[in-house]
Amino acid sequence: MTEAKRRILAARAMSDVGAAQCAGVVQLADERHVFTELTRTGGLTVDELAKACNLPVRLASSILTALAASGYVDFDSGTKKYSLGPEQQSLFANENDPLFVGGAF
Repeated sequence: MTEAKRRILAARAMSDVGAAQCAGVVQLADERHVFTELTRTGGLTVDELAKACNLPVRLASSILTALAASGYVDFDSGTKKYSLGPEQQSLFANENDPLFVGGAF
C-alpha cells in the first residue's frame, strides 16, 4: 500500500460523496429553472429567485446555499445576490453547450 494511492482514493471517495449529496439539489434547481433565471437576470437575491421561480423562500435559500457551497453558483456578500459565471452558465443553463450537465442530474 502506498500513501499517495491511498490519498488519491480517499479524495475520489469524498468527491463522490459530495456529488451524491448535491445531485438532488442540482436536479431540483434545473427543474425549477433556477440556472435559467440566474443567467437571464445576471443575479438574484433569495427573495427575488423565490418569486421568479415560484418557490417558497426557505426552499430557494436552501437551494442557493447548497449550490454556492458546491461552487455551482457564486454569492456576492455585498449585494446578497447569487449569480452564474460564464463557465457555470455554459454547464448548467445552456442546453446547446456540448458539456451541458443540467439535465444529467
